[in-house]
Amino acid sequence: MENLGELLLVGICTFRRPNMLAHLLEACSKLEPLPGLRLGILIVDNDAAGSALPAVEAARSTMPMPIHYAVETRRGIANARNRVLEEALSLSASFLAFIDDDEYMQPDWLLALYRKMQETGADAVGSDVFWDLPPDAPAWAHALPTSQKYEELYGRKAKKRKPRIYPSTNNVLMKARIFGELGIRFDLSYGLAAGEDLDFFIRAKAAGATYAFTPDAAILEHVPPSRLTLRWRFSRWINFSSVNVKMHALQSGRSSAWHHYFFRAIPGFITGPAILAVAPFAGPQTLLRGLKHLGGSIGVMKGLFGQVADEYRTTHGS
Repeated sequence: MENLGELLLVGICTFRRPNMLAHLLEACSKLEPLPGLRLGILIVDNDAAGSALPAVEAARSTMPMPIHYAVETRRGIANARNRVLEEALSLSASFLAFIDDDEYMQPDWLLALYRKMQETGADAVGSDVFWDLPPDAPAWAHALPTSQKYEELYGRKAKKRKPRIYPSTNNVLMKARIFGELGIRFDLSYGLAAGEDLDFFIRAKAAGATYAFTPDAAILEHVPPSRLTLRWRFSRWINFSSVNVKMHALQSGRSSAWHHYFFRAIPGFITGPAILAVAPFAGPQTLLRGLKHLGGSIGVMKGLFGQVADEYRTTHGS
């Protein structure tokens, strides 16, 4: 008998990473069913040439659920994610999960997210993303909370972070109410920069959406060699800070951004180099702290002067 339950779609945006996409689709084929729900996969290919199609077609034969495929020719992660939202609405999906094409999940991933959603009534449920690091990863990579060895190396207390307020599109399950009834879309003004998903969930919350988080739906992210360099890590912190400034300017105006960020950025130009000076004697955590202080301050200044890097112009991995 045909299952006529509500539809839960797993939305995946991809751009020229067919091997990583194939690995993710293999993991999707092992997802545990959810009682009363139909599962489906939605791929939005942001490459006008349709480079993801061979991986999608290869996965169809082993996928126990439908795979929907669309090409979004307008370049940019916000364009691709908005296409996911539109396709989900056209398919009458009640729930939409987002995961990145360089990640993969355990079979009970959706079950854990959906269970938390049922328990809390939240409009969106997020969880963690950890790095799937190679055996020869540099020591500093394990000094980040994204490493699966972080707690083992640095202790549980070191892993304490501020409570999360907003989920992220790298691991989230949301109700269609957010992009249907509330009409929230990803802001195209972010272009190829990052930050569009945080902005999305900030505006959704302001419109009445509620969020919850669970540690039981963590997923893993492939980390290619190009992202295992301190140069990349430093540039990442610069980019994050510049995007935060841009977000503030878009929401509250440029003068507000200058007032809020300028004097906060000054100390990092002093503390960053000072911390880096002692880092050779103090270990990887100190090294990263110094880079974060300095990179954050540089990023703020770049953002205040309108220089925001195109985070998604470069594709890492294949």
